[in-house]
Amino acid sequence: MMKEEVGFSVLEEVCKAEERLKNVVVKTPLAVNNNLSAVYGANISFKRGSSAGKIIQNQRCL
Repeated sequence: MMKEEVGFSVLEEVCKAEERLKNVVVKTPLAVNNNLSAVYGANISFKRGSSAGKIIQNQRCL
């Protein structure tokens, strides 16, 4: 099997997983952390908290 075929296969599986999870995962916004961004000279962001973890914990494998 050629390396390119393996890469495409992985991408295809990721896309399938995205489709299966679209109604399970809750999208949450990123929150910019200005203090850490200034300290490290980079744009540092964190995911904001939500009840997403509770939703995912209660789901079984699709």
